Amino acid sequence: MLSQNNTKITEDSKDTSKLFSQLISILVSLYLICIPLGRVKKESKFELVDVGLIMIMLIVNSNIIERVTAIKLGKDGFEATLKEIQDTKKEVKDIKNQNDSDFKAMKSIDFQLSKANPLTNSEQLKENIFKASPIALEYIYQKIKDVRHDIDREIRENKSQRTRIIEDRLEPIIPIFEALTKSEYGKGKHRYHAQLGYVLKDTALKDENHPELDELKAARDSLNEAIRIWQENNTNTLLPPLYCLNWAICDANLSEVSNLSSQQIQLRIQSANTYIHKFHRSDKNFDETKFKIEKKYGIYPLPVL
Repeated sequence: MLSQNNTKITEDSKDTSKLFSQLISILVSLYLICIPLGRVKKESKFELVDVGLIMIMLIVNSNIIERVTAIKLGKDGFEATLKEIQDTKKEVKDIKNQNDSDFKAMKSIDFQLSKANPLTNSEQLKENIFKASPIALEYIYQKIKDVRHDIDREIRENKSQRTRIIEDRLEPIIPIFEALTKSEYGKGKHRYHAQLGYVLKDTALKDENHPELDELKAARDSLNEAIRIWQENNTNTLLPPLYCLNWAICDANLSEVSNLSSQQIQLRIQSANTYIHKFHRSDKNFDETKFKIEKKYGIYPLPVL
């Protein structure tokens, strides 16, 4: 009878801990998602509370809570083996170390975004990002993506200050996106490569009459990688239009011929053309881009779907 009661208590404890972990994960995820969406009123800098929440997420997604609640109840009370205690202590220590690494990476991002104190050692920035957890990397990615959108809006509203804004605000986020794309977690994320391509393209074309060809080629390479990764997981569908549009802009301004087949290039132009017709109807700049590519490769784009 005592054994049956102990079994029932253990099972109930496991169910409770599992439900508790899922609830905490959902609440923390909603909070982290709401920050970049502007649903939570807070400054743009990472705060201790954000790092603390990520640490909670790491804990509840481990099996620490389940193991603690699963300690056996015997006739002499709670009986936990020394190995279980040591394993739990090690996991807690590992989570603390990971939390410290996440906090260091986030502070590096804040420091890099500071107008007064951008990091001069990009290798140190990359090392800090490489050590961050996937949860922290996603948080960093969303934050820097939102910063890029803010910069784009600032450029549109202050066209005469375009070069200054790009140099002061856009260029400092390049090493952040570079580190994200080279991290173990991020190298297979097409979103990360696309964002790097967008930033490199804009910095390369800050003076549209004198594009920086090395950066423009790097932008095209990043967008090629984004499209390649996307295609691996999405077959028989239209290529991502915004990726293709920015790839086309890069390629049209480079004399070096791409090693893509004519059919692949046509599909990219088709996808980009679809985006233009959907959101802009008519775009003279894109018409010029298409003309350059047609002339460069001697091909004609497929009709818009």
